[in-house]
Order: sequence, then structure tokens, then C-alpha cells
Amino acid sequence: PLDTPLVNFCKYLLQVVQHEAFPLYSMLKERYRPSLERDETFSKVLIVGSHPLFIEQYLETIEKIYFGIETRPGGGIMGMMNNFLRMMN
Repeated sequence: PLDTPLVNFCKYLLQVVQHEAFPLYSMLKERYRPSLERDETFSKVLIVGSHPLFIEQYLETIEKIYFGIETRPGGGIMGMMNNFLRMMN
């Protein structure tokens, strides 16, 4: 079996979502952040449907759907990227 940080993150993520445990999700996200950012296939862009999502947007989407957490509109580079992606749609 494949045992990498990314696979472990996904395994734990499914468990945390099933138990609706946001504090554990936050800990998991911080614990695996270096691995997520290092993994080229996961850290840059994920294609969901026809929309590209950067890792931070992907995690924010999980927070919104499974934990009901609305991320406040961001400034800086993420706000700029969000605006850019909205303009392309």
C-alpha cells in the first residue's frame, strides 16, 4: 500500500469530515501543510470540474461544505487570484 503524507492526509481528512470535527480538521491542515505545499501534484492547481482550484481554495471549499465555515474575503495575493478566477468565468 502507498503510505505517503498526502495519502495519510486524505485518509485522516475523510475521518475528520465524517465526524464533523473542525478542531481536528484545523490541526490536520496545519500538520500536513508542509507536505501539501511540497507535493507538486497537490500544491499548485487542482482541476475540479472545469475550474482550477489552488490548494488554499480547495481547503476553504471543504471548510464551507462540511463545516459551514465561510472564509472571509481575502486581500493580498489570494484575493487577487480569486478576483482573477471570477473574471474568467
